Amino acid sequence: MAAGGGLPARRGRPGGALTRGPGDAGHHRVEARRARDRHRAGRGPASVFLASPRRVGRRGGLPDLLGLGAIGRAYAECHEQIGELLAVAGGIATFPGDGARLPDYLLAEGTSPPQVVLASGLSCRGSFAKLVRFSTQSEADVVPLSELVSVCLDAVDGRLAGVVIAGETAGLTGARIRRSPAVGGPLRFDVPQVRDWLSFAPERTHTVTTSLIAGVVGRGAGGPIAGHLRPLSLVGRLSGHLHAAVFSYRALPQRTVELASLVRGLFRSHQLQDVIHLLWDDRGEAGVGESALVRGVAWVGPITDVG
Repeated sequence: MAAGGGLPARRGRPGGALTRGPGDAGHHRVEARRARDRHRAGRGPASVFLASPRRVGRRGGLPDLLGLGAIGRAYAECHEQIGELLAVAGGIATFPGDGARLPDYLLAEGTSPPQVVLASGLSCRGSFAKLVRFSTQSEADVVPLSELVSVCLDAVDGRLAGVVIAGETAGLTGARIRRSPAVGGPLRFDVPQVRDWLSFAPERTHTVTTSLIAGVVGRGAGGPIAGHLRPLSLVGRLSGHLHAAVFSYRALPQRTVELASLVRGLFRSHQLQDVIHLLWDDRGEAGVGESALVRGVAWVGPITDVG
């Protein structure tokens, strides 16, 4: 089909070293090296805060995006579909907030990107500095997301970084907005109204899947970015804003792979199952805890400019 005024696209609804971090990091093999992926040019990712509806992707390429948004050329034509959204390397995954029961996606096939309206969220543009591989060892069953985030930040010696993670999933903790804030009024977080707004499971979901996770993470981050990040762990002052596009299981390649190629393979050959905002449920024994992965790879770039 054509998107964005004749833009070719695919769209459809799915029918080296051991690095130790906090906790049991010694049980996980993590390799960090300089990334060779060049799917974006620039001196480093820069976060742009989009506090009001804005069209993205008409000129200059589609940056990595996450937040609440919809696929479309104008706010007026797609505001009813605003929901969780993630855009990475030309692949866009969203769960429309118009009562849809399945996620939607758009994969750019031409040289120009699709158009997206981001109602609220983050936009990152730049290049990656490190490639981090991770996997479990015999002493541990999973790699906690917060531990992986800590290693990614250490890899670039930064307090703030943009990350894209492709991982085989042990389980995800997250929530998804049920309906567009543009037509449903202000979000309500009191009980029982919150059940009409948010979908949240009382346990980890999406086991034995493959997830594409992207966002901004930090350690003791301050300034204007702080309001967009949420705690990821009790230790290390870790925080982040991360979304995940969940696909049917695919064993990730052991060899080095370019991000754009991996993203195209996921969208073309695997079923998109969900798009969620990742959370850390810190309610102790009553909480779900954090997301966890088994093995995979992460692209990391220090954020040097916040606008």
